[in-house]
Amino acid sequence: MNSERMAVDIVRFLREASHADNFDDQTDLLESGLLNSLLLMDLLTFVERQYSVRLPASDLTPANLSTVGAIVELIQRST
Repeated sequence: MNSERMAVDIVRFLREASHADNFDDQTDLLESGLLNSLLLMDLLTFVERQYSVRLPASDLTPANLSTVGAIVELIQRST
C-alpha cells in the first residue's frame, strides 16, 4: 500500500476515534494532546490489523509516533 493511502486511512481513523478534525498528517499528535495513551493503543491495534504488521516495542518512540507521516514511515519500515 502506498504512503499517501496509509496517511489518509490513519487520519480518518484518528478523526473518527478522537472526534477532532483540526489536524493533518504533519500535526504533532503528541504535542497537540490529540494522541493520549488510550487512543495510542487503539491506533496501534488499528495499524497492526489494517497493514498486517507487528510494530516492535523498541520502535514505539515519540519520534516515530509524533505525526501521521512518522507513523506511515514506521509502518513502511516494519513491512
